[in-house]
Amino acid sequence: PAEAAALYEQAAASAPEASPERRARASFGLGEAAEAANRPSDAARHFMSVAVLFDDPELTPRALSRAAALYESLGRPDEAASALSDLRTRYPRSSYALSLPAP
Repeated sequence: PAEAAALYEQAAASAPEASPERRARASFGLGEAAEAANRPSDAARHFMSVAVLFDDPELTPRALSRAAALYESLGRPDEAASALSDLRTRYPRSSYALSLPAP
């Protein structure tokens, strides 16, 4: 995970401003690396950065879903609920939102 994180950080830093998709994928990768390193709080933060900074119809709903699950596991239900609300509002037709129980 540490090596992957270093490579994702390098990718994010080298991505030009005109390449938001590359930066979004690098941020998502940082979340995955943090999760693999058993750093769920850092992972949730990286997944939420994807949601806040990017509007990628594939990656952002996935990032919100992962962040919500991590917040739940951390005992932070308000943050989990906020991520799920954002997911339902922004991407109501995504497979991630459609798989959620009704609020």
